[in-house]
Amino acid sequence: AFMGYIFYIQFIRLFIDTPDLLPKWNKVLSLLQVVLIIEIVRISIFVSFTNLISANYHIQNIIASLTLIIIIFFIVRLLSFKSRLIRIITIGTSFLLLGTLVSLFHVILFVKESPLFVQRIGTLAEVFVFTFAISYRYHLMELDKQRYHKRLISQLRENADLHEKVNRELAEKVKERTLEIEEQRDIVISQKNRIEIINKEITDSINYAKYIQSSVLPKPEQLESCLGDHFILY
Repeated sequence: AFMGYIFYIQFIRLFIDTPDLLPKWNKVLSLLQVVLIIEIVRISIFVSFTNLISANYHIQNIIASLTLIIIIFFIVRLLSFKSRLIRIITIGTSFLLLGTLVSLFHVILFVKESPLFVQRIGTLAEVFVFTFAISYRYHLMELDKQRYHKRLISQLRENADLHEKVNRELAEKVKERTLEIEEQRDIVISQKNRIEIINKEITDSINYAKYIQSSVLPKPEQLESCLGDHFILY
């Protein structure tokens, strides 16, 4: 029976994740498991080497009562949570506690061996409830998995839409920038052509003026022979 409680407590700790949900109670339950292990060792030695059967029963009843009290307080603490899964675990534990309490009271009141069928009924009810709790938890895990997949698919679609939007905006910006560059290129080409025209006109004008001036003035040899040292200021 004590081994059953040890594994039951371990099941509860793992099933509802007491280290994160109830860290203080997790330490209490761990300590209770250690006490129960020590009690199992004590019973094996005590019964094998002594004939104090009555004393052994009293010690066992004290440890069992202490275990039940701690579990009852733990169940009361669990009732403060609104989780349906935790409430199912609470119901299953209540069946186990009820069967154990009835057996314990029978021993205390009538000083007889506890009726095993009462404990078995409580344990059987607990097993049924815990089986349902495991199935329900699996159902919740499947629902969480489906919700995660839906969120993942939705996120992937949003990412794809965002990627398409970014690509579309980028293409539009590239197109706009290309048009701006082409317009600036056309302006530069137009200015270049205009400058070339102006430059040609200026050069032609200078050359034409030079041609007129060269035609009006005498040849340099004639000026040299007539004037000697001289200069021409245009």
